[in-house]
Amino acid sequence: MKKRMKTPKRLIGALLFISLWSGRADARESQTLESSTSPMPSSYWDEFFPNGLVNARGESISPSVLDGKFVGLFFSASWCGPCKPATSKLIALRNHAGETLEVVLVSQDRSERDQLDHMQASGMEWPAVKWADSRALMSKFSAWGIPRVIVLSPSGEVVDRNARYKIQWLPEENLESLQSYNVDEDIAHMRSVRQSKGDEFTEEDEKDFRMYRKNIMLEETSEFTELLEMSLHPIESETPSSWKRILAGFYRSVRTERQPGPGVETAPGHAVQDTHVNEE
Repeated sequence: MKKRMKTPKRLIGALLFISLWSGRADARESQTLESSTSPMPSSYWDEFFPNGLVNARGESISPSVLDGKFVGLFFSASWCGPCKPATSKLIALRNHAGETLEVVLVSQDRSERDQLDHMQASGMEWPAVKWADSRALMSKFSAWGIPRVIVLSPSGEVVDRNARYKIQWLPEENLESLQSYNVDEDIAHMRSVRQSKGDEFTEEDEKDFRMYRKNIMLEETSEFTELLEMSLHPIESETPSSWKRILAGFYRSVRTERQPGPGVETAPGHAVQDTHVNEE
């Protein structure tokens, strides 16, 4: 019978060292991979909404219900006329998006009771910021005009500061509205407002405003065109992985549900049309 060769002690030590080092490396790699793919800790939304959220009955809701979702901050109020159609479209988008999107109401109502009544009457099944905390978020995002929708990513980054038009109308409707936009009407309105306050709307003011509107329209045209193209082609994955893909899927469902009829609905002009709230 052959004798089994003895493994030198130095070789055993080397093999043991390699094994231990490899195990540590695997552990470090596993931890790195886990940290890069693990969902955002619920404490993030706890910090974002330090006083928690409430439902339409005034019951406390944990911010952890937002984990892993896009979050649409909806600045609205019961006394705001344009907020009503915006609410209905937001409800439809939320129903379509399922677990990928949640809405949080930031109410500009005059009392907590008004806020809760508004949520119940409008069929808002999403949570809301507590009424006393609304103004802080309003100030943080400079959301003085309502309705307004600001979309945050699952990690809390702002991905869309003005999502209302994208939600309320199809991209082709928004593009048609941009084409018919008349900057001269806006300038005449602004000049009238300034004069009513005893201020002057100078030629330099007009020049700056025209340049501002031109840049905004170029940006919006590019964005609506991209959304239109995305919505006209099937999505590779069934699970939306971005805010734009959520919108694209929603647009397709809206087109499917619409009854055939003459003409195309057009979004109102993209001038300043929001209801404004006192900043003080």
